[in-house]
Amino acid sequence: MEVENFRKYHSKEFYNEILFESENFIVIPTLGALVEGWLLIVPKQEYLSLQCIDNNTLLIELEEISQSVSEVMVKEFGFVTMFEHGAVQPKSTVGCGVDFAHLHLVPINFDLLHGLEEFQNIKYEWKKVSGLKTAINTSEKGVEYLFLTDHLGNSLVTQNEKIPSQLFRKVIAHFLNVPDKFDWKQFHEIENISKTISRFKKYQSSIKLTELEYEPTR
Repeated sequence: MEVENFRKYHSKEFYNEILFESENFIVIPTLGALVEGWLLIVPKQEYLSLQCIDNNTLLIELEEISQSVSEVMVKEFGFVTMFEHGAVQPKSTVGCGVDFAHLHLVPINFDLLHGLEEFQNIKYEWKKVSGLKTAINTSEKGVEYLFLTDHLGNSLVTQNEKIPSQLFRKVIAHFLNVPDKFDWKQFHEIENISKTISRFKKYQSSIKLTELEYEPTR
């Protein structure tokens, strides 16, 4: 498979199977899933990053979807961490090789900020925010950013120039004791993708994703 194909979140490849869907967003597995259960929320319309969504109605929908999927993930795995590597121009390092907005939801309980310092020797200044919509609306346009909601529910954002590529993925790989496997382009983790699809399929139903109560299909 060519790297270019990896960028097509709306392709028919099995790793792009839609597990949940709302009017303007889809929820899919991800190549390079270092753990079972790793999901992406992707807008149906093309944006470079979530910061480029300048429609508050869409941002509210995004928050509702992320909350709903988070609840399912907590039910399945016990915890969830959410993050975005926010690019402001195409082909930037922080974009991790994907010029299409996507939000990561990962069933981990690692202290990623501590991991940035310990494993990457990086200490950024973080601003606490009430959630993703606030982070997007209050961030300075044109400056790269990282958004994080940790497993305790704390939402934070930082903005810096030239943020390294796949930064949170590198930290997660270190916590998992596989530091050399952070790169999704080299390590596709097909088995974890398949397990993720199987794990979440039981929650697929006709209930709209923006509703917060789920009944797994039998």
